[in-house]
Amino acid sequence: MSLQVLPIDRLFRACEPNESLPPTDKRYVDFDAARGDSPAPRYARSLRRANPAKPEVKLLAGHRGIGKTSELLRLKQLLEQPATDENPYPPFKVIFFDVNYSLDVNDLDLPDLLVSPRLRIHERRAVVRSEPRHP
Repeated sequence: MSLQVLPIDRLFRACEPNESLPPTDKRYVDFDAARGDSPAPRYARSLRRANPAKPEVKLLAGHRGIGKTSELLRLKQLLEQPATDENPYPPFKVIFFDVNYSLDVNDLDLPDLLVSPRLRIHERRAVVRSEPRHP
């Protein structure tokens, strides 16, 4: 006797709710029209216009599985786009890392959260310095 797989189980297995989707993934669904807008374009616009002498701080919060990482990946994509007529700003060098892959999220201390981003920034700066510069 075989067990029948319920439609909700098939959907859950197909979606993998713990997986973050980049904006280029065919499974990514843009819900901007339904929810009003996305924070990614607003954050990108604000970060581009910010005074370099005054750090810009943004907070993206919400419960697990609502698309925070997917929105941050979308923001990364927007910030890395080269300048165009519509976007006269130079591209950003974005350092993105997922704490889930570099730290044990079940055993985090404040020093871990402070040191880990610094390490990623240091690693990325070394890579950026070795890349050829484009005029």
